Amino acid sequence: MDKSGDHGKTLLLIEDEALVALAEKKLLKEAGYNVHHIRSGEEAVAYVDQSPHKVDLILMDIDLGPGMDGTVAAEQILERHDLPLLFVSSHTEKEVVERAERISSYGYVVKHSGDVVLLASIRMAFRLYEAHSSISWWQRLMQTVVRHDMNAIAVLDRNLVFRYVSDRFLHDFDVSHEKVVGCHYNDVLPEAPKEWRSNHERALNGEILSSDEDRFTRRDGTVDYFRWECRPWHEPDGSIGGIVLYSEIITKTKETEIELRNNNLLLHSIINSATDAIFVKDTEHRIILCNEAFARGLPQPMSAEDVLGKTDSECGCPDYLVNGDPDRGSMGFLEADRRALKGETVHITDEPALVCGQEAVFYTIKTPFRDHDGSIVGVIAISRDVTTYKTMEHEMRSALGENATLMRELQHRVKNNLNVISSLLSLERPKLSDPHSRQVFADAEARVRSMAKIYESLQHSNRPDTIRASAYLNDLAQSLISTYAVGTHSIELTTNIADIGVKTGTAVALGLIVNEAVSNTLKYAFPHGFIGAEITIGLRRVREDLAVLRVTDNGVGIPEDFEIDKSEGTGSTLMIALSEQLGGSISVGPVVGGGTLVSVTFELPDTDTESADSTTKFDFNVDWIVR
Repeated sequence: MDKSGDHGKTLLLIEDEALVALAEKKLLKEAGYNVHHIRSGEEAVAYVDQSPHKVDLILMDIDLGPGMDGTVAAEQILERHDLPLLFVSSHTEKEVVERAERISSYGYVVKHSGDVVLLASIRMAFRLYEAHSSISWWQRLMQTVVRHDMNAIAVLDRNLVFRYVSDRFLHDFDVSHEKVVGCHYNDVLPEAPKEWRSNHERALNGEILSSDEDRFTRRDGTVDYFRWECRPWHEPDGSIGGIVLYSEIITKTKETEIELRNNNLLLHSIINSATDAIFVKDTEHRIILCNEAFARGLPQPMSAEDVLGKTDSECGCPDYLVNGDPDRGSMGFLEADRRALKGETVHITDEPALVCGQEAVFYTIKTPFRDHDGSIVGVIAISRDVTTYKTMEHEMRSALGENATLMRELQHRVKNNLNVISSLLSLERPKLSDPHSRQVFADAEARVRSMAKIYESLQHSNRPDTIRASAYLNDLAQSLISTYAVGTHSIELTTNIADIGVKTGTAVALGLIVNEAVSNTLKYAFPHGFIGAEITIGLRRVREDLAVLRVTDNGVGIPEDFEIDKSEGTGSTLMIALSEQLGGSISVGPVVGGGTLVSVTFELPDTDTESADSTTKFDFNVDWIVR
């Protein structure tokens, strides 16, 4: 009994002679096969169509009586199903055998050749089918791999007729499978360059050719760039059967490359047209990029190309500049580089340097140079020659110092002159017999002294045009009390003045307003003496651009129907004019419980700033704002 590995497989036996079929069926079952017997070709075709999975191999007789013969049945079955088919026939005529051979390649057994021959032929048919199936599987796998390859692939025969193409090829060349396979290369791609066709002929002679970049103009005029390779393929006997084309569209890569090249040219053009020195160093402190301004400004001028790859020392920079020298004001190029390589952006405002052998001063910024993943790979630096600016700055500082000295001298002289005028008024006042005239002199003296104190305050200010309101108004109020209430210490003066810095013009107006308000209080508010007298002076910033000045007393007060804008007094007229000069308004009215309030609300220019250490902050109490 046969013990092959085909044991248990099902054979479809197609035989019209009952006795022959019976003997063969018995033999095959004894050999371990399952056998299904059919007598006609028509039945065989129908059975396989209905149950192809139930058949492992077909044994086909040729003469099947009336109806369809074995060759026709075999053709129809194999046309629709992939099954091994072995002819078993009594015919030995050449034309019959050749026809059977064209239908199936699994063998032809002459009946009555013996049991051993039949069983051996069946085993060989199974092995041949398995071999074909394995090859077919590999072919299908390779076709799948090639079909879905990311590159375009085309297989042509020696006549340059397409035999196989990948999906990418169809996509890249905008053609269909039906219009490619079986067609000549010139018909499929008539627009292909002549050089490509010449390369195909060379490949058919055994050469392998390739190009990393080739221009291809399509029928519609658009241009693509290709990377391609062309190589021969060989028949089993070693002869060249045709060529294989591999191609890839690299248009986007080419466009990116062109854009990058243009950007680099633009960058180099911008860098080289800059008057500032621009350079890049690697982590070894070697210059890998620089512009002409940098190269020309070296101690030993050279071209930008000659600088590349050199260190600062190799470019002729002296040691005190490279490694630093605190006594000469040099941090050192290397120290600034190291800090930038650690991630710091370094600003060197007064960096000493040598330009063409001459000492100079540069303002340099060094910042980390990072690659695409953020790693620091060098230092980018921009350096500007500020020697001229530094010289001009020094000259301007000297001139400003001289101007400040002249301004303080002028202020001193003005203050002295005002004090002289005040002293003259004070000397002449006692000589006047008329009380009204003496009062006029006293008022004039107070006004002159208020202006003199401004210039005295300016002499102690850090800025020649700004004074501190708090110190000035406190000092002025004390001076007024001393002038008008000589010999008394009964007046209680309270001040709550924000330490606001005010310009000279604002200070003059505020001082004269305070002068008029306090002098009027001292003259008229306390007719019975100063015992218990109280005067309060306040100044607050109530908004960024708004301030309020208040002068109050606890004197006898003013009439309820008093209106300052209808008053004909010199002091009232002066206070109204000064308030308008400040861009504000003034009001005068009684205080609940007795006394008088003079309130001036005025604009505070941006240049009038409150000191950082002031304890009087914005006060939004509406009672302070009088319009």
